[in-house]
Amino acid sequence: MAVDEVDLAIQENELHSVIGPNGAGKTTLFNLLMGVYEPTAGRIEIEGTDITTEPVHKRPYLGISRSYQISNIYPSLTVFENLQTAVGTFHGNYYDMLRPISSNDTLTEKTEQLISRLGFEDRRETAASALSHGDKRHLEIGMALAAEPQLLLLDEPTAGMGTKETNETMDFIEELTDEMAVVLVEHNIEEVMRVSDVITVLELGRVIADGDPETIKADERVQRAYLGGDQHA
Repeated sequence: MAVDEVDLAIQENELHSVIGPNGAGKTTLFNLLMGVYEPTAGRIEIEGTDITTEPVHKRPYLGISRSYQISNIYPSLTVFENLQTAVGTFHGNYYDMLRPISSNDTLTEKTEQLISRLGFEDRRETAASALSHGDKRHLEIGMALAAEPQLLLLDEPTAGMGTKETNETMDFIEELTDEMAVVLVEHNIEEVMRVSDVITVLELGRVIADGDPETIKADERVQRAYLGGDQHA
């Protein structure tokens, strides 16, 4: 699904959710922001710097990081090794064959900070493949955080979770806005309404509503296109 004339202004420390029916263009929007697709019109800026033509592999170094709908971790590595790999990629010469990543005290410290932040102290040596579904999703978010982004894009981070895990994950995401802006694509509308500062509603690639949760709830276009119809993101 293409997106057409979508104008988003994400503020510092804002939790900005993007919702809409299946095929509305939400994942396409994320792919544009991350440089997977190049827009045919318009531009993408971060803090006034135009990054529209910057390639996908450079986006994390420019302040944008993301997670995916499908978990994107290294199953055979431990929790610590997954996070260490992510930290090394963004904050060190990961391919320096003369200096193993494990010998870099700065990278080890950053990895330890992520372990603590995620509450993984007791699972640091657990293989990622052995984690619960919810913990795998949390680990992936942690790997995205290794880039220390200004803007974090989360694509359905609670997919497949039960109620308890969903609530905990959304609380964690809300806490992240103390340090960065978050753009969230999420199918759980109740949680979106609970944690979001701003919600943008897409339908067929276009914005049909934009505002705080109360404004979105009251919008008749949203009720017709989404809240009162297809209940899936």
